[in-house]
Amino acid sequence: MNYTSRNGQSGRWFLKPESDWVIGQVEPVVTAEVWDECNRILDQTYSLQRRPTKQAVHVFAGVTECTCGNKMYVPSNSPKYVCKACRNKIAMVDLEAIFCNEIKDYAFAPAEIAAYLKKADDGLAEKEHLLAVQQAELQTVQREIKRVYQLYQESKLDTDGFGRFYKPLEERTKQLEDAIPRLEAEIDVGRVQNISAEEVAGEALKLAEHWPKLDSEEKRTIVESIVEKIVIGKGEISISLCYLPPCKEMAKGWRKGRDSNPR
Repeated sequence: MNYTSRNGQSGRWFLKPESDWVIGQVEPVVTAEVWDECNRILDQTYSLQRRPTKQAVHVFAGVTECTCGNKMYVPSNSPKYVCKACRNKIAMVDLEAIFCNEIKDYAFAPAEIAAYLKKADDGLAEKEHLLAVQQAELQTVQREIKRVYQLYQESKLDTDGFGRFYKPLEERTKQLEDAIPRLEAEIDVGRVQNISAEEVAGEALKLAEHWPKLDSEEKRTIVESIVEKIVIGKGEISISLCYLPPCKEMAKGWRKGRDSNPR
């Protein structure tokens, strides 16, 4: 348990440090012998079955959408991503070429990356300061609750007076107890993503160099990990990568048609 967490902004899951994991021992439902025998039978049965033909994997399916707001998919026997609503389209080879070029742009835009990461670091510092303020306030409120309760116990406050003092303190305690864990989670996510501009540029260049050698499934896995969305417009494309800023060259012009190529 406690081995994954979710990014509040992107909604993507990431693995926590192993030191945070909670491992519990669970009694097996069946014996090891029964388990092994069942798996042997399943393996034998599977090997006798005719394995289905491997389906084509469209690299950018699911993350590509039209400016009209609808998802774009590759119809059967088509070489293009198509919007069913407005018939906007782009050739698969063009989209892949543009994507690869954008990855290269990150490698050669260290100033933009550094500025973005500095902004992220400043935001993290602000959250850490806010967390310290809220934790100190929670301690103050809890002390005040004890003081009010002690006054009531000593009959220095009647029931109405106790309620007037206690209720707002209780409400503020609940607010802080809800806000602090959320803020702590945001800070943890920010620390996990705290990387240098050089690392971002280096990984981007490495990915661009290896991209042509990858098969469709490998490319698809990478796209699912780093791409938030790709928006296809009438003459331009916007690519949003997770945790990274848009480059100056992120929006690319392109011309439609059978011979369309990125400009």
